[in-house]
Amino acid sequence: MISHLTNDSGRTNDRAVPEAAVYPKAKISAASREEDRDDCPWFCCVDGIVLCADQQISAEGWHKFNETKMYAIRSYDPISCILITYAGDPHVMKAFHQKLGTLTAKNTFDSVSTLQLLIEQVLSAMTPEAVETNFLCGFCMQGAIPGLLRTKEYSVYQIGDHDHIGVGDSSLVRFLSKLLISHPIKSSLAVFVGDYIVKQAKTFIDGCGGPTDIYVLRPDGTCAPPWFKQTEQAANAADVIERDIPHLLWMISHGQEQVRIQSLWNDLQLRVADFINPAER
Repeated sequence: MISHLTNDSGRTNDRAVPEAAVYPKAKISAASREEDRDDCPWFCCVDGIVLCADQQISAEGWHKFNETKMYAIRSYDPISCILITYAGDPHVMKAFHQKLGTLTAKNTFDSVSTLQLLIEQVLSAMTPEAVETNFLCGFCMQGAIPGLLRTKEYSVYQIGDHDHIGVGDSSLVRFLSKLLISHPIKSSLAVFVGDYIVKQAKTFIDGCGGPTDIYVLRPDGTCAPPWFKQTEQAANAADVIERDIPHLLWMISHGQEQVRIQSLWNDLQLRVADFINPAER
């Protein structure tokens, strides 16, 4: 099943997308093209995969609107989900989503490696202009090892730990990632970190905005938004450090003593841990 995810109410909305037997190569006019200047952090966790993205789309004439950037391809024998997000043209994303959905329905795939071959097949039929859009594909299947694939033009490669695509792939986002992420990471902590990083990108990076979508792919093959409790914990933790993160950045940029920086960071970690998982301090 090909589905288009929305998360306005915190739930997944599955609706069928018509399959195209023949799909012409996407040809996009730069003058009329809409663009996703996405911030999409992702995390490979010990208990699943977390993907996050803002919803803002920028169109010709500086017009902006919100639309989910998460697209899913599901199957139920065995239970599996491919979750796709992107940075680039939303029309190319929709074409890629439908073509990959059609291809996975006709071919057997049971691992990240076999899915990689199918994605390469889809990309090979796209124009050079279309593959300027980059895709991030999370994969989970009952009985298989979850994984992530990233595209760069016609190349597809597996990735681990965490990374970002889009304009959020910036010094700000990478600094916050190094500051907030430890390994191994649990999905509950990744939900907080991803939510906070997207929030900062929307504040400081032009082209990021709108609501934030967060989805968790689990080893049993299911994909859904985080539980409400996780989302609430993330919001609370973000409030706790909202004032202290800028202070920490100021201390680092002004060459303050490392002992003072480390002391503030240790304190922040403890307070965030209170909201993420009070039982595991």
